[in-house]
Amino acid sequence: MRRSLMIMSTAVMALSACKDDAPDFPALAVADDQCGASEFVDLLGQHKEVLDRVRFAVPMRLIGPGTMVTKDFRLDRLNILHDEAGIITRVYCG
Repeated sequence: MRRSLMIMSTAVMALSACKDDAPDFPALAVADDQCGASEFVDLLGQHKEVLDRVRFAVPMRLIGPGTMVTKDFRLDRLNILHDEAGIITRVYCG
């Protein structure tokens, strides 16, 4: 019993150390779409190279795996996340 409790607590601590690279920003309501992220949902699933042909009217940052980002929260900034293959996985304000 004691051994299984020790193994379980070790597993819980190991899992709590796991964290993805995406910033921890609160979920946004549609009313908080000040950066116009909803207009760019068609980018989901496309390669990040399509962004070379897009002109953005708001500040934009491209965030890939391991990319260091500031934690400042700006509703007027468009954030575009991509995976290791360069495929866009998320578009949001913040």
